[in-house]
Amino acid sequence: MTRVFKQSLALITLALLLSACGKKEDTAATSAAPAAAPAAAKAAAAKAAVPGDLGEIEADGMPVLAKKSNCAACHAIDKKMLGPSWTEVATKYKAQGYYEFAGKKYPVEEGLILKVSKGGAGVWGTMPMPANAPAIKDDDIKALVHFVVGLAK
Repeated sequence: MTRVFKQSLALITLALLLSACGKKEDTAATSAAPAAAPAAAKAAAAKAAVPGDLGEIEADGMPVLAKKSNCAACHAIDKKMLGPSWTEVATKYKAQGYYEFAGKKYPVEEGLILKVSKGGAGVWGTMPMPANAPAIKDDDIKALVHFVVGLAK
């Protein structure tokens, strides 16, 4: 299979998954509220250290900016979805001390900003991370990555 075909197939799969689960959001939010409390507390602490405006922190711990930017379609604060949990990402790269992007090692935040901006695949499984720039402003990407790194254990 060609790379373009695999990426197209992954994007189609992602679109189908997102459209299929959108209507169940209200009941899931209601039943997950007690479990989300620790994530919300951790997220509020991480937000305090972020320059820029993430918006309010919702009950599940996700900043409003992350939801507006569609990050929450694939990521959650403390559980794996289509992508890894943000806590897993923060913990892994804090411990590692760097982020490798396109064969080059970068300081953690700088490398993650490149990954979120330009996209990529193969680090956390087969689902690709789509490129988010220029659809999401650079300052918003920086604020979200800073927030994520602040979740490290």
